[in-house]
Amino acid sequence: MEQELAQRKLPAWRRLFARPETGVLARAGDAWWAETFIQLAGMTSNPNTRRRGLAESNPWLAWWCVQEGRKVEPDTVRIIQERSELLVDSNRADNRRSAVQALLKVSRARVIDPLAKLAIDTDASVAGPARQALEELADTGRKAVARVFETRLLR
Repeated sequence: MEQELAQRKLPAWRRLFARPETGVLARAGDAWWAETFIQLAGMTSNPNTRRRGLAESNPWLAWWCVQEGRKVEPDTVRIIQERSELLVDSNRADNRRSAVQALLKVSRARVIDPLAKLAIDTDASVAGPARQALEELADTGRKAVARVFETRLLR
């Protein structure tokens, strides 16, 4: 009982991190907590493990943490990219938006095909940024979109 009372006296953010197994990463999908994750990215002693775990639920936020936090291994960047690419085919527009945001941060030459798929998305908030990125790639980007469009027509 004493321990429970002591726990209740802690500020909400301290309670959240007192039992990380019950919720830190569960909050990664909530935009309100994004800045907290960014701040933690700069303070963590093991950035690779944290970013990889975060990439499972929110690859865009994981990428943001990589940019703002401590240097990570190339393998961690690859994991974030792969997770983002998995979200490309999600049924949920917010997942596809997250994928676009994360993929835009990776070398464009490596993500042309996933961006091309997103460029013909029915949700304008997904398709717009993807199209803009591909337009910067000029002919290569246009060819990729044409390939994806043709593939979808033939299904």
